[in-house]
Amino acid sequence: MLSLSENVITSLPDTLSNLQNLQVLDIRHNRLTEIPSVVYSLTSLTTLYLRFNRIRELTKLTNLSIRENNI
Repeated sequence: MLSLSENVITSLPDTLSNLQNLQVLDIRHNRLTEIPSVVYSLTSLTTLYLRFNRIRELTKLTNLSIRENNI
């Protein structure tokens, strides 16, 4: 699990793609406006926490928590 919540993040670095065994990514309470493209390269990811961001677009994921966004 990697938690990057509450960091005022607007994007994620491409280097996160090296975390091929990452299963849970917590990026709640940031300033993301879309699901960062690097997320799609995380082949073991099963859970993605995104609530309290500024998300406007969605894609298919196994688990997706998107409460408190303007969708």
